[in-house]
Amino acid sequence: MSHNKNGSNDSKNQNNNDSIDLIVARLGYIGAIIATLGDGIAAIAAGIALRALEEETFSESRSEVDQLRQTESVQQQIDFYINELVQIRKMIK
Repeated sequence: MSHNKNGSNDSKNQNNNDSIDLIVARLGYIGAIIATLGDGIAAIAAGIALRALEEETFSESRSEVDQLRQTESVQQQIDFYINELVQIRKMIK
């Protein structure tokens, strides 16, 4: 009878080991899925950060171009008024 119990225990232990192996395999699979999702989210976040930096860089470049244009416009206006003053001076003399 003890042999039968021992055989039954071995069968139960084998079933338990199979169940544990199955659980471990499932957990490994779930962990791999979560890691893959995490990598995907990290890639999306990196893309968003890159886009934000590009927008900031382009915005700064546009701002610099706008400032340069404004400076040129002001310089042209100053040149015009200087020429007008020169003409008026000539007329007065």
